[in-house]
Amino acid sequence: MERKWTKHDRETIEFDGTKFHRYPTSSHAHLRKYYWGFKNRRKISLHVALWQSVHGDIPNGFEVHHKDHDTLNNDISNLECVDSSEHRRHHSNSEKNKAHALAVL
Repeated sequence: MERKWTKHDRETIEFDGTKFHRYPTSSHAHLRKYYWGFKNRRKISLHVALWQSVHGDIPNGFEVHHKDHDTLNNDISNLECVDSSEHRRHHSNSEKNKAHALAVL
């Protein structure tokens, strides 16, 4: 059965005429952790829209990264454009570090 979302199940931020939604109770991590909207009929995340509004298009092979790993902190000073493979390595190392920290506890 597909879940029907209500306005009470989501958080909304409007930026540059586009409404971006996040679903804090979703079972899907990408819907819990990021705000999503549609711009020019394309799905786009809030952090990418913010980056593009300041810096322009993101080059092929690059992604926008949250420096402090807080996906809800979309302040432009917390965003950086990084090579896709570097971005994956960064998050892979971050997840390993978290797992190790929990194992030590």
